[in-house]
Amino acid sequence: MIDAKYSWKYLAEKKEDGSINECTRQIAMADVLIVNKTDLISSDDLHELNNTIRSINMSAKVIETSHAKTDLGDILDLNAYGDLSPARLADTFHGRGFSSSDKHIIDKSVTSLTLEVRGLANQGLLDSFLQNVLWERSLQNSHGDTITLYRLKGVICTGDSQPRCVVQAVQELYDFHPTTPWLPGETRTNILVFIGKNLDRDVLEREFKKCITDIS
Repeated sequence: MIDAKYSWKYLAEKKEDGSINECTRQIAMADVLIVNKTDLISSDDLHELNNTIRSINMSAKVIETSHAKTDLGDILDLNAYGDLSPARLADTFHGRGFSSSDKHIIDKSVTSLTLEVRGLANQGLLDSFLQNVLWERSLQNSHGDTITLYRLKGVICTGDSQPRCVVQAVQELYDFHPTTPWLPGETRTNILVFIGKNLDRDVLEREFKKCITDIS
């Protein structure tokens, strides 16, 4: 839960060791974010806060409320592995109001980005890619800074006859989970959402594409 009135102070906190502050870290790792006390700030400030949240975690569901009033259906039984219809995917990865041209980022090193590549994913190569990023931290951005992931989620296709597979990662832990089958004629698309520090689209896309065969 995010305190709409006082969250700016915590988001702007600088740590002596250069690591991200706890408020930013929690936003990056969340599936659902509740912005509370919206009645205490202006609509412009709320808009700016939402854009800041989106800059850190574009895939989380954001709920605005006051006095902590929340429908439990919005935060319980999220069904992370269940409904992965095209409409659900569009909502999760594309349709939650993030605007790259209208945002305020306090810590510009903590961002999120989405990669989408058609084709079939080789799970062994994808394992190596994730281990390099999450465990070895061997990838660097164009400025020579280490790419650090705090959260990753996505859907991959490991074969024409295989069901779509959800991949999720939190810091150094990740797993794959088979879910719903692909529909006849449905385009096999691999989507990954990265949330972390010093992200570099070109570097991550280059390494991700090494895991994909039959790229179209």
